[in-house]
Amino acid sequence: MLTVKCMWIQVDIIISEWMGYFLLYESMLDSVLWARDRYLEAGGWMLPDFCHLYIAGLADTEMHQKRCAFWDDVYGLRMSCMKSAVISEAEIAVVDPSKVITQQCIVKVCLQCCFIVPLLAHLLSVYFHSLMSCVTTDFELCAYQASLSIL
Repeated sequence: MLTVKCMWIQVDIIISEWMGYFLLYESMLDSVLWARDRYLEAGGWMLPDFCHLYIAGLADTEMHQKRCAFWDDVYGLRMSCMKSAVISEAEIAVVDPSKVITQQCIVKVCLQCCFIVPLLAHLLSVYFHSLMSCVTTDFELCAYQASLSIL
């Protein structure tokens, strides 16, 4: 963890771009929460103060073939042991809306008090190849509320 020596004892606002892939993957959330607990004045603001993670299931056999099934036969060699490494890595891709086969689920993250509220509409009981996500970061405490989207 990064060690910071701050000349202020307390601050009124902490603004940070801490989000990672899938909101929490490779994020700096732990560092921001540490700074909040250490330096933020009582009643101070964390900005952005809310984030929403929208999740849906995809059925894309072409993408599955390219990323996973490919390892079953790589130029005549069975390399299926590579699948677990490939599956655990996030991929940034443009998604064809017709491939989305589940209802959207929403997870709301509040940085002010550090809670996660799953507003999960259910995932349908169908087989899907992967999950897709979109993220919004919201500035709800500000006089002029703003929302930034990564769609």
